[in-house]
Amino acid sequence: MNHISTKPAAFILLIFASALMLAGCSGSLGSAWTNFNSYFNTFYNTKQSFERGYRQFENQVERINPERPIAIHRAPVRAGVSEFEDTIQRGSDLLLRFPGSRYVDDTVFLIGKSFFFLQNYFNAEQKFTELYSVTSSSELRQQSVIWRARAMLEMERYNDGINFLVAMYDNPEIDWDRRNLAEADLLMAQFLVQTNQWEESGRLLFEALPDVRDNELRARGFFLNGQILEHLGEYQAAYDAFDRVRRSNPYYQMIYYAELKKGVMLRNMGRYDESRRHFASMARDNNNFEFLAEINFQQAKTLHSMGRAYEAREMYREVLYFSFRAPAREVLARTHYGLAELYRFDFRDYQRAAAHYDTAARNTSDLELLPRGFDARTVSRDFSNFARLSTERAKMDSLLWLGNLPPARFDSVITVIQEDYRRQMRAAERERRRESTRIVNVEPSDLEDATESGENGFLFHLNRQLMSQASMQFQALWDGRPLVDNWRRMDAVRRTIIEAEEDEALAEEIFFVEEMVFDEYELDLSEIPRTRAARDEMRVRLANTKYEIGNLFFFSFNQPDSARSYFSRIVADFPTAEVVPQAMFSISEILYQSGDPEEAREWALKIADRHPDTPYARRLSSRFDLALDSEQVPQTDEERVGFAYRQLLGEIEDLPPLEAGQQLMAFGMADTLTSHAPEALFNAVRLFASHENSNDDFLERRRTYEQTRRTFEIEQAELSTLQDSARVMLADTSHVFEEEGLREFWESIADSTLAEPDFYELFPYRGEVWDDARASLERISEAHSNFRLINRVRSLHDAIRLPDKPEPEPDPDAEPETDEMPDTETEAGDADGALAEELPTEFQIPGMAPSGRNQDFPDRSAGEGQGETLRPDQLPVNATTVYDAEELGLTPDFGITLEHAIEQSGVRHMMASMNIVEATFSFRIHITGEGFTERVTPLGDNDEFGFSQMLQNQLQEVLAAEPAVLDGERVPVIYIVDIPVTAAETDD
Repeated sequence: MNHISTKPAAFILLIFASALMLAGCSGSLGSAWTNFNSYFNTFYNTKQSFERGYRQFENQVERINPERPIAIHRAPVRAGVSEFEDTIQRGSDLLLRFPGSRYVDDTVFLIGKSFFFLQNYFNAEQKFTELYSVTSSSELRQQSVIWRARAMLEMERYNDGINFLVAMYDNPEIDWDRRNLAEADLLMAQFLVQTNQWEESGRLLFEALPDVRDNELRARGFFLNGQILEHLGEYQAAYDAFDRVRRSNPYYQMIYYAELKKGVMLRNMGRYDESRRHFASMARDNNNFEFLAEINFQQAKTLHSMGRAYEAREMYREVLYFSFRAPAREVLARTHYGLAELYRFDFRDYQRAAAHYDTAARNTSDLELLPRGFDARTVSRDFSNFARLSTERAKMDSLLWLGNLPPARFDSVITVIQEDYRRQMRAAERERRRESTRIVNVEPSDLEDATESGENGFLFHLNRQLMSQASMQFQALWDGRPLVDNWRRMDAVRRTIIEAEEDEALAEEIFFVEEMVFDEYELDLSEIPRTRAARDEMRVRLANTKYEIGNLFFFSFNQPDSARSYFSRIVADFPTAEVVPQAMFSISEILYQSGDPEEAREWALKIADRHPDTPYARRLSSRFDLALDSEQVPQTDEERVGFAYRQLLGEIEDLPPLEAGQQLMAFGMADTLTSHAPEALFNAVRLFASHENSNDDFLERRRTYEQTRRTFEIEQAELSTLQDSARVMLADTSHVFEEEGLREFWESIADSTLAEPDFYELFPYRGEVWDDARASLERISEAHSNFRLINRVRSLHDAIRLPDKPEPEPDPDAEPETDEMPDTETEAGDADGALAEELPTEFQIPGMAPSGRNQDFPDRSAGEGQGETLRPDQLPVNATTVYDAEELGLTPDFGITLEHAIEQSGVRHMMASMNIVEATFSFRIHITGEGFTERVTPLGDNDEFGFSQMLQNQLQEVLAAEPAVLDGERVPVIYIVDIPVTAAETDD
């Protein structure tokens, strides 16, 4: 009983003690609950901001290039920028205010990922490194390794990424989960692909993919595995890998390209009928309607591989001219390239091949969307030269044949040719007259509509019926115009003939006019070489032309047999031509490279016998040890130096780049007689650069320097923009600064300067190798100013010129010269630092001392008669109406982003390659209320070369503008902008 009676007493005592404790600690518990609620809400809002930004990133449509190894993780794009910036802002605030919070690790991870999606990879990598150091969570450590590797992949630091992952695999601090380890293996496989370690990458993917659970990653992993196996020639295994993509249920574009690659693998395995059936099945699928042009191109390529040239040509033309939707530029480029290959190898029509190669090159606007090694531009240039040379060769052959005819035979042949020419010209003239008398009703509105683009394409090229009608309308207006000069005068003469037929008084003029018209159809015989001297001169030109054609076959088209045929004909038909020794040397070189040294030696003996005093004979004598008596061959000093240079080129072929460059530099410095000196020095610089580009330390220094320079330029532009705003605010005498510290803030901005980084110390082109490169370029500029690549020499020298060494900073411990002169620089720095401590983070200027904390902006209190002053980014956004900038009288301020977009687009270099000096491009640009670019639409339909598309992509990517303000609100606006672009400077 006593025991039972004591339990209620003890319970009452416990309640009493608890009440006392609660009474004494109520304040601390309330404070703890407030802190917990504060940092939990901050972390929750931070996480919500990141998730909103990530959803915007996921909603972006990705364009896949199945011809290049795809990225297993989607690369960041310009989406969700404000949300990711808000995540960084809120997360930084949480870390500063609650450094002991349980959400610190997760917050650091969110900040790092936000930097990553903002494409600020350097800061992202720093945050992931920080996360690995501070967290005790095994899962977060593994994720920090994965995300840091992703940042390295985006920064193209492939070797660093491989070394980093290898070190992390064996790190005892990480207990790898098999799924995280599989994802790390996927990243390692991508690093290996980028360093051309295909087999090791394929093996790693094969082992890792079964442990990947994310559907999208698994689908992209199988797709990449298929691409690797395709590169290795394992087409059946690649087919199986592409077939497994669909099973992971990715988005449809991935399924489509996997099915497309399956058809390509069937073709590569020689299963042409199955490939055709597969592509035909894809064409019947309604889901593939927008991809029909690409599918038809693959069908044409399959027919091409089967040797059915005429059917392939018709299918290629179907893609170009009769697609329901205009094909993408990369499909057009590949289609024209396929037609060029048909005309080149199957039909032997080199003129049309050159035309299609040229069109393929003009549609090559983005090489990243085309297969590796797609060389349409190079082949186009070579084939244009080949077509020109072939035309000249055929013309000179015909003229020489005519010039060698006896007089009687010549007259009879010319008479036949002249009559045939007149007959053709008269028939063409009669046809033009018939067409000119035909009456067709033409509505002006129809002609205007014919130039507009719509669903039928430009000039209705997608609708055969409308295209035929427009053609008739054009012919009705213009087909009576003869395609010759002075056609208006000739038409007046013909009218005179008709009038004279009815008037006998004009009979004499009739005969005169008829003779004029008759002479119009006379052939020009002036080019026919009728004298021996003229024929000899034309033979020399013909021999040189054939030699150039042979060189094209040998060096550009990789057809040594065709080249040898041309060189042999030169030796046989033009034995006295100056190019005969070169042709004989080329024949010997072709035979030597093809594995026939004996016959190559025979040609070397022929050169030594017929042309012993040429450098070609001495070069082959050295190769085949012919013991050519050089004493019997008189050589000038220039010839001896030239021969020494050619020998040097042969000796350094197998040397490392640095050693070869040093020997070339020594030769170039010593040679003062020949034109080989600047060439040797320039090649030495190339070899020095090649040596340094294989040095990881140099690459890292250059990357750091370029990133620092770009960051400094952006900060300069931002500071300049803020200083402009500050000058406006301070110059406005009607403006009253009620808020504490606001005037001081604007004054500090107006007086602020950026501390320039020490570019001298960061400059990457330093060391003995780059000193030699600079010395070589300086020697070319000083002693060989007529060098053909002098412009490139000067631009290279400017690029690697050492910057000026900065003046040493004054000793801070030194006393000022006078007591009246304070250390204004120090005081200004202290003032700036103090002001940065008082102002929120968004007000800080790049280059000012960081505040170390993130405070709210001071409360504003408007006095009587005084308005409230808001920063532009604090104004509310009204996105309900999109305004026309012209109606509001607004002009866009894109700052440095416009120039950056033009430079990155590559348009300037493309214009230079096509000899286009300058051009102006028009765009409709939709700027959101926050100042970001939502849409960029090119104006005008004539974008033959793809320049507008190239600019549009970059503008959409990087362009930003100052927000437009209307009635105290930021509003979205549409600008119509004309962008003038000047071609990049090129070397002569």
